[in-house]
Amino acid sequence: MTIADLFYPTFVLLLAGFVFLTIPRRSLRPLFPYGVVLGGLGEAVYVVLFHFATEIVSFQDVAVWQSGGHRFLSGAAWILIIMIYLYFWPQTSRYLSYAYYFAWAVLATGFSQVVSSIEVFRHVDWFYPLPMLISYLLWFALAAWAAKPWHSRF
Repeated sequence: MTIADLFYPTFVLLLAGFVFLTIPRRSLRPLFPYGVVLGGLGEAVYVVLFHFATEIVSFQDVAVWQSGGHRFLSGAAWILIIMIYLYFWPQTSRYLSYAYYFAWAVLATGFSQVVSSIEVFRHVDWFYPLPMLISYLLWFALAAWAAKPWHSRF
């Protein structure tokens, strides 16, 4: 197995470990549906929109971790990422919230370059960095907006 084959299982295990170590058990139950809808389903929409419909991005064969061109563990990773993102959302300042979601979009854009460098993910040259950053800004803003009315439950 290559590093590309082992990347997502390792990444998901690290994220799961971080989630279980930092997020209290009572908060996991209300966060999980948001992770599934805004993370897992959001990743599926991203793949359909940018991979299948427009072919802006493409994903490489990752051995047993895919079916029909869609990677299983990428959705699981996005579920955990959105759970972390929503749990640590700053509630004290609106401006800090803007900086927080911008930082997560920058982090996701940078992470896309890491995944691209190990040849799991490819994108057309013009898509990086600004259009990709804007797509992640929209995704994280949507997640924050959708979860905001219920954020006090976390």
